[in-house]
Amino acid sequence: MKPIKKIKKTKRAFILSAQELVGLALAIIILVTFISCSVKYVGLLSKGQDSFDKFVSDIQTLGETGREGEPKTSLLILDPGTRVLNFWSSYINEAIFCTTDDVEEHWLGPQDKCGGNDCICLVQEYTLEETDTEGTFCGEEREIKTVTPTKMRCIEISPNYYIYGIDFNTWLNYETRTKRFEVQMIKKGKVIYVCQNPPCTIPEKPILHPVKSPKPQQ
Repeated sequence: MKPIKKIKKTKRAFILSAQELVGLALAIIILVTFISCSVKYVGLLSKGQDSFDKFVSDIQTLGETGREGEPKTSLLILDPGTRVLNFWSSYINEAIFCTTDDVEEHWLGPQDKCGGNDCICLVQEYTLEETDTEGTFCGEEREIKTVTPTKMRCIEISPNYYIYGIDFNTWLNYETRTKRFEVQMIKKGKVIYVCQNPPCTIPEKPILHPVKSPKPQQ
């Protein structure tokens, strides 16, 4: 038998030039930065939605078991480009806001997402369409902006009470960073008054809910 020849293993050294080392270092830095930003962004979105869910849960607890007239506080965190909208069942198709810059905003509602009940929604993404100035709901000529939510999380509200949002036209975040709202809630009869920057100032003549408000005595 012929003797088996041993194959010698040779080690090759991979030597990178200075230019290649710099390129590799830059690629690693860019990758790490991208991963870090992605994780942070996803975390912020989760924080905003979780905060909204907790905020609505606090309202529901107050509405079902809370004491009348006893203020409760909550924290609401809004991510950039998001806002909170409150829809009563009779006005489920649209929410109208008269802004301070001579603009009237028409936010399209959740339509059939709320099963015919009141709904409070977190708008996370939307499209915007501007139209010409004309006579409008706000009582004067304003520019009309129709806003169509393309991503919206809505939670139904019990028929046992309804939410009355004070200055709900300011429950939004058009900034580039997260925004925190200190919120106060007060139960009065079947109404849950909700406001920012407590204490809440309850309006003397609030708008009546077309379905849930007590009927005036004849």
